[in-house]
Amino acid sequence: ISSVPRPGSSSELSGISCTSPRDCWAVGDFRSASGAQLNQALHWNGRKWSLVPTPSPGGTQHGASSQLSGVACPLPASCWAVGDYHTSGNSLTFLNQALHWNGKTWTLVPTPDPGLMAQRAFDSLVGVRCISASNCWAVGSFASPGNGVFELNQALHWNGRRWSLVAMPDPGSSSKGAFDGLGAVRCTSAGNCWAVGTFVQPVGTGESEALLNQALHWNGRQWSQSSTPDPGGAGASASNGLNAVACTSSGNCWAIGSYGTFFVTPQTSLNQALRWNGRRWSQVPTPNPDGIAAGAGNELIDVTCTSPVSCWAVGDYGRITGSLGVRVNQALHWNGTHWSVVPTPDPGGLGNDDSSGLTAIRCPSPASCWAVGVVSTKGQANLNEILHWNGASWSAG
Repeated sequence: ISSVPRPGSSSELSGISCTSPRDCWAVGDFRSASGAQLNQALHWNGRKWSLVPTPSPGGTQHGASSQLSGVACPLPASCWAVGDYHTSGNSLTFLNQALHWNGKTWTLVPTPDPGLMAQRAFDSLVGVRCISASNCWAVGSFASPGNGVFELNQALHWNGRRWSLVAMPDPGSSSKGAFDGLGAVRCTSAGNCWAVGTFVQPVGTGESEALLNQALHWNGRQWSQSSTPDPGGAGASASNGLNAVACTSSGNCWAIGSYGTFFVTPQTSLNQALRWNGRRWSQVPTPNPDGIAAGAGNELIDVTCTSPVSCWAVGDYGRITGSLGVRVNQALHWNGTHWSVVPTPDPGGLGNDDSSGLTAIRCPSPASCWAVGVVSTKGQANLNEILHWNGASWSAG
């Protein structure tokens, strides 16, 4: 674990991409001595992880924020990292950011900001995926408070020259107070992409609402909504959310996240995995290492597949209330017939108020996977976490 760079007073990793076992990028953010949140990018060269300089468009003054959430590398000399930023003097306005790696340096590339049409703009990119160096998608959400809708889906497309905004459906946007947000995008070809996330649908009157899964499909011409199960139900306080998607072909995709209840005590969160068979999405059973009783805390954050019979889903489980409880890493493996729990280290510790959580995973080969995230010991500062799979076991390093 000492081999993991940990810049600043706190740090966390949110995304990873690999072009080979000797070429990976992990991105996230860290807090500087000045009190600014800055972009971070770590590179794996086959021997060690090292911190590589990145621009932080929010600036370096106290209160400024630049955070990277996702990264995609179609080629070793062409990577995109996306996220959001705000300046120290305007903490209520978040803007999109997209950084490009040309093999030598990371540079900021202009992006549209659809939320700028409203006061207190909020634009945020969370996931990015490239079919080629001249064909990439970045997804997230943007705020549009002027019409009573909190957030709407956002998708930007890179055509090799510039990023442009592409129209997206918004399943929840027809109702006041609705929310639509995308967390990930994956493509098997230029004419076949999936974007997944969550939308809020008000239920009845008052504060009653439900969080529902959303899966949107790109057919090469337009994005459209696809029907998905909602294992947590669709009534008041139901919770369903998809965090990531992975595909091995146009007829085989996985979308993962969690489901359960919110606005009730205790809140319950269970792992969910949906599978696309080329015709429809259906729920597939998953283990829940924290159990399924009321108050259980299980969540899957990212998924990747090296073949139809080998996929990994990572996240965390457990609960922390105040200084009590522990939250630890979880890794599930799909062997073609079922999902099973695979043991992982927990660098944050296993005592009260210790926390370890995995946020992203990629496998440059079946016998080499990297999972990244964040750890905290005894409620202290968040720190970068990196785990490696060698084909037999997970280790910290």
